[in-house]
Amino acid sequence: MATETTDSMTLAVQAMGVMDAHAAQVRAVATQLIAEHSDSLPPLRAVRIEASTRRVHLSLQTFTAADAQQWARALGVTLETPEPDRDLYEHGYFVHTVAEFVVDGVGVMLCSAVWVSTREAVAA
Repeated sequence: MATETTDSMTLAVQAMGVMDAHAAQVRAVATQLIAEHSDSLPPLRAVRIEASTRRVHLSLQTFTAADAQQWARALGVTLETPEPDRDLYEHGYFVHTVAEFVVDGVGVMLCSAVWVSTREAVAA
């Protein structure tokens, strides 16, 4: 018969331990990817880390789709460009370029987002 922990403070301490372990895991992957590739690739717009009790995730956002393509080649992943939701905003929409993959147990998303105004879309 298993004993279940129900004390809220004990559960909180256990959760923080899991989050600390996840933070170390995602930090190691982020450090590895950036150290291995940042000298030869375009700079990143943002690096976002999520280390919760249930999810370990790293997002690498580039400035342009071309930058994302260079990062994707270096990382050996394939980018996809899902059909944008052209009705979400009145004056334009975002075109996202995304690759999702896993490195050492950490979910990684390489992405870019480019705003296309309605005026630009009509002119194209």
